[in-house]
Amino acid sequence: MAIVRRSPRIACNEMKARSKLRMASLLAKRILALKKRSSGRIVLRKSRKTSSSKKTAIQVKQEIIRRKRKSVSPVKNQIDRKKVKSSAISKGSNSNSIGVVDVSLGIKGGAIETIDGEPCDVMLALVDPSKNMDKFYLLQLINIRKTNEYKVFSRWGRTGTQGQSHVDNFSKRKEAVDHFMQKFKEKTGGTGLTWKSKNNPTSGNKYYRFVKQNFVSRNAGYKDGKWQYWVDDGVDGKRVGWYDYTEEGSTQTERLYQEHQSNERLGQRLVQSG
Repeated sequence: MAIVRRSPRIACNEMKARSKLRMASLLAKRILALKKRSSGRIVLRKSRKTSSSKKTAIQVKQEIIRRKRKSVSPVKNQIDRKKVKSSAISKGSNSNSIGVVDVSLGIKGGAIETIDGEPCDVMLALVDPSKNMDKFYLLQLINIRKTNEYKVFSRWGRTGTQGQSHVDNFSKRKEAVDHFMQKFKEKTGGTGLTWKSKNNPTSGNKYYRFVKQNFVSRNAGYKDGKWQYWVDDGVDGKRVGWYDYTEEGSTQTERLYQEHQSNERLGQRLVQSG
């Protein structure tokens, strides 16, 4: 049995947050020290009021800023509000951004279509430990925006391998959707799943099961964790210790780990490696 381990990668924002916490802790300690020195009292000094005839540099600067704000044209304000509103709409309406076009397809400018608000980016799995079987089936409905054409892409094979793939091309969306739904039903037919009920639990090992995906992790290329394996038998002349997986191997392992986290019923997986 192979021994592996996963070390989560800390994001840059998390490191910054930790640095801020450390700074806040140091500041609190300094304030506490000041309290002790002043017998438990901290005296705050208030600046004297300036006369009406004399203004500080800060007051002059604040007055200039207030004048500038008053002089801004109301028309410009309306234009700025429209820009903000339109940008918010464009960001919110980009429902296709959640899916990821499979890189093995090798196309640019493609986007995952949606049906009933759900991305047509489906991962299926057929697992039967008694037969040493663990297969995947990736099914995607893709829109090529430049030509307004559609592709139904599928890739399948033994889990842990690249597998083989096939593409069907369509000029009309309805034809592409019908073909996509036919493929989905064909692979999951015995489970009684429909597109709306695809998240329901299934039983049996005859047909593929729907696999919930972590699209956030997938969009980032499954870089959440770094995977290593343990060597203690001198294979390939290696010393005893932990060794990094290849980039592709680490990505595959992280994908399976994320799938395991999101799919309790897939408790056992049989992965081809090496």
